[in-house]
Amino acid sequence: MTTQTRENASVSPSSAPLLLPGEGPSGRIRLIFVDDDDNYREAIGAEFVEQGFDVVEFSAGDAAADYFAEGNSADIILLDWKLPKQSGPDLLRQLRRRGVLIPVVFLTGLAAETYEEVALDCGALDFVD
Repeated sequence: MTTQTRENASVSPSSAPLLLPGEGPSGRIRLIFVDDDDNYREAIGAEFVEQGFDVVEFSAGDAAADYFAEGNSADIILLDWKLPKQSGPDLLRQLRRRGVLIPVVFLTGLAAETYEEVALDCGALDFVD
C-alpha cells in the first residue's frame, strides 16, 4: 500500500480503488502513534494491538515523517501535541505539504479550546484531550 497523496488520490471511488482499512498485508488497520512519552506510547500502543490494530510507534515527528517519505503508509495517525524538535501541528502541516492525506487524530493532555481549533485548522480529523 502506498501513501495516498494529492497526486494519486482518487477523484471518484470507482476510478481507482484504494485499499480499505484492514485490507493491508496483515488484514488489520495500521495505526501510526507519535508520542514522546515512552511509557504512555507503549501502554496505549499495546491496547490498540490488543484491539486488533497494527501499531507503528514513533517518539518524534521527524521519524514519523521519514517513515512516510520512505513510501510507507497507514490508515490513521494518532498524534501528540508536544513532541521534541517540532510540535504535532507542525508535523501535520509538514505531512500535508508532502501530500500525506491520512486521517490524523490528536491525542493529547492539552484541553484548551484553542488547541483544538489549531489542530482542526491544520487538517486534523479530530482532537481528543
